[in-house]
Amino acid sequence: MFFCSVLKSFLLTCDVNMNKSHAAQFHPRGIPLLFAFLLPVNSQCTLQLPVVSDQPQRVISMAPNLTESIFEIGAGESLVGVTDFCKYPSQARQRQSCGGWSNPDYEVITRLKPDLILIQGRHQSVRDFSARQGIRVCSIMMDDVESITDGLVILGEILGSRDGATSAVTKFENRLAAIKMDLKSHPVHNPPRVFISLSRRPGSLSGIMTMVSGSFIDQALTLAGGENIFNDLVHPYSQVSQENVIVREPEFILEIRGDTHMREESRRDLVDDWSGLVSIPAVRNNRIHVLEADYLLIPGPRFPRTVEMIYEVLYEWGTGEKHGGI
Repeated sequence: MFFCSVLKSFLLTCDVNMNKSHAAQFHPRGIPLLFAFLLPVNSQCTLQLPVVSDQPQRVISMAPNLTESIFEIGAGESLVGVTDFCKYPSQARQRQSCGGWSNPDYEVITRLKPDLILIQGRHQSVRDFSARQGIRVCSIMMDDVESITDGLVILGEILGSRDGATSAVTKFENRLAAIKMDLKSHPVHNPPRVFISLSRRPGSLSGIMTMVSGSFIDQALTLAGGENIFNDLVHPYSQVSQENVIVREPEFILEIRGDTHMREESRRDLVDDWSGLVSIPAVRNNRIHVLEADYLLIPGPRFPRTVEMIYEVLYEWGTGEKHGGI
């Protein structure tokens, strides 16, 4: 973890980029919750750590993972506004909605009189608005294991909740350590080859979006003991064709969705769409799984749950029995 040098200015602009810059290739339609997480980030780290007298009292979070993280470190009382997509924890729904990533409601934001706005990525429109209004804005990237824990610590520093941040990081790391220990007790000599589908056109296998090497979902799969069939691609978020999938012969297909209200019919359709491609081992052996939970596509404090969900699928395949939980 690291912190940056102090910048003295009326407008605090802190660009915390924990990761290398990624030029994302994707179409956000169908996966709006990911929109704030998949944008390229080219900013430099210029974080000012506020002194006690400068501690923000009225904070607006413009990303679900930042909102979760603020509550996770025990700083939820400072949060006065969130986005339309901030649904967890339940307290987030009690905060004023300030629009979405692509359509912030600046009238509401102005009315809330924030002294700090937290964003992911560049989010230039929010930066421009904040500059005009004299509001401090801070960008904290949380898009992989290291940057999630670093982000928790930085939020703890900014919001005066260091102990809460330390506790949150310990909890996060302990859950991942438990999975690693469990995996060691049930070693898989040949990790199953897995294809991850995040989004595609309904009723077809076109416009398939996947996460590859360097993405938080790819990390979750690796920690769960699987191998991403597209871990050699350059861009972390890419569109692939069904022909690409066929050639790489995945043993598992994971249809990952952030929708927690998916109808059973929709789940069946996602599986049935693959039924004609029997040359794929995952199709031939009925290893197509639809995973749905609101945290699956959010790189935040609940990331270990994503690892656990994927691990349970792969564990059952490797041992032939249901996993009892970690």
